[in-house]
Amino acid sequence: GADYTMAKAVVSTQSTGGEHVDISCSGADYTMAKAVVSTQSTGITVVAGTDSYDCEITLSDATNIQAGVTLRVKEIKYDTKGSVTLPVKSVEGFYAGPPALGTGAVTISAVGKSPVLLTWGGTLAADVAKYTEAGKYEPVYVLTLKKSTETLKTYEAKSITDLVATTSYDWSAELEFLSGYTVEIAASTSHGPGGKSSTSFKTGNDKATLTVSDVKVSSTSRSVTITLAASSVGGATKIKHQLSGKTAEVTEVKTFNEDKQYTIEFDDLTPLNSYTFTVMVLTDDGIPSQPASITFNQGPTKPKAINTGDIALTDGTAAISFEPAAGFTYRIKVYKKISEVDGVKTWSTDPVATYVYPEPADGARRRRDTKQTYTFPGLAGNTEYKVVMTSEGTVGGTVLVSDPVEMEFKTFACSKATLTAAQVAVSLPADAAVSDFHRPDENTVFTLTCPTDLVINEKDTATGALTKVTTQTVTCTASGWSKFTAPCVAVPEPTQPPPVTEPVKEGLHGGAIAGIVIGVIVFLLIVIILIICICRRGGGGGTENGTSQKYSPRDNEGEPDIGAKEANGDNVSMGSQTAKVELGDEEEAVEAKVEGETAEEKV
Repeated sequence: GADYTMAKAVVSTQSTGGEHVDISCSGADYTMAKAVVSTQSTGITVVAGTDSYDCEITLSDATNIQAGVTLRVKEIKYDTKGSVTLPVKSVEGFYAGPPALGTGAVTISAVGKSPVLLTWGGTLAADVAKYTEAGKYEPVYVLTLKKSTETLKTYEAKSITDLVATTSYDWSAELEFLSGYTVEIAASTSHGPGGKSSTSFKTGNDKATLTVSDVKVSSTSRSVTITLAASSVGGATKIKHQLSGKTAEVTEVKTFNEDKQYTIEFDDLTPLNSYTFTVMVLTDDGIPSQPASITFNQGPTKPKAINTGDIALTDGTAAISFEPAAGFTYRIKVYKKISEVDGVKTWSTDPVATYVYPEPADGARRRRDTKQTYTFPGLAGNTEYKVVMTSEGTVGGTVLVSDPVEMEFKTFACSKATLTAAQVAVSLPADAAVSDFHRPDENTVFTLTCPTDLVINEKDTATGALTKVTTQTVTCTASGWSKFTAPCVAVPEPTQPPPVTEPVKEGLHGGAIAGIVIGVIVFLLIVIILIICICRRGGGGGTENGTSQKYSPRDNEGEPDIGAKEANGDNVSMGSQTAKVELGDEEEAVEAKVEGETAEEKV
């Protein structure tokens, strides 16, 4: 729409001979962008179609650039040869390239080294649409990532709509931490290139790593250690951090140690609660790293330490006292010492006894926050054990166990009750008090005394009689009390001959009476038979020669007068007797008659 004048064409001589033409394009409405030199070997002869001179111009008004411009060359001026007026000849259809995206069209920021975020101007697409004409003048844009003059990545041409639709790029493979880069956007149309814009940005630190202290240390405190990446500088470093549910986001400068570490302490946490700690490492100009985060659960409150006064021991039991806190489960285990070498003790792999508080009751758990005591029975005497107690709680389905508290103890070897159960009195010299339980000690001698009127059940080996000793001594050994005799016994009274007692007279029973009757009858039978035999030898009987065979007490005296004898004997009558005995169902009668005997001859 305006006349443009080629202001100057200078012919100069080159040092090597020959001449060339320097053409400069200038004017009020455009500025010189490029000069092309055409060299001639001799003279200055412009050959149509062979020698060309390009002038790139920048339009001051791009409002209607999509309509194109018309070129009309009017004259050529030479400094030394004057002007040449050309015939009017116009060439239409010249299009300026689309303008570069203006300052502030895009803002670029990086998080670490990826992603890289592009924030486009809100009116950018509308501004480009003003000089866009579909099918005739359609600007496109090519995005290129560069580090200094090195091209790292180039994307295909996109319309302004597609360009601004992408706001994040993953250039982690091309970028390095803590480095500077440029994003170049070149505009063009199908008619030719247009303007270019460049926007610089920097990458930040690599993401830090996080560690937390052991959950068992405390239920209300925890420490988080931040470790910078190897590519970070360290020393005084700006960080932005936050603990969920406890603090607001804090940005501050902290000094990291030579290992590039810094620890933040928290001491007001809630037991059996979950927390998340997040931190970003910032550059001096505020470019953040990728956020690092870690989630941790606070465990239960660690049980109070077990002191000597919390354990009551006997020769076979241990009673443990503890103070439970609400909301926790307590697990108490007892382990037995297996061996000890050079002061190093080995304990049983599995506990010999376990107790869990609170105990299940009626399908629910009952809790009492007052001091509790549990007695472990069945322990061996004079044996070393270790009690270990932990508290437990569940967070997010995970059971958390506190650090253990533990204490070693040794059961007693002897119990006073063992002696008193044997019904003896236990005493020590000088009337010293006798404790209920004792450890092995051969120098402490206990005296056992039998109760009144009782003695030790020991007998003299010679006589077999009780020794009548009433006291004995014992000591406490590793295996219990030394041997003693119990219980005490009473001394028996002196031995006396047993009193003679008359048999108790009782009435005869039927069997005895029958026996007596039978005996009498048998005796009488014998007597009767004897009498009969004697009678037959006497008076009516005789021997073959008629001589009497009767026995008389006087037979041993001198022979009397036979006649007198016969007179005396024959005149004595014994009378007759008849005896009748009934036995069973039979009867037998025996009669015997003795005649002619004197009174002295009677049987």
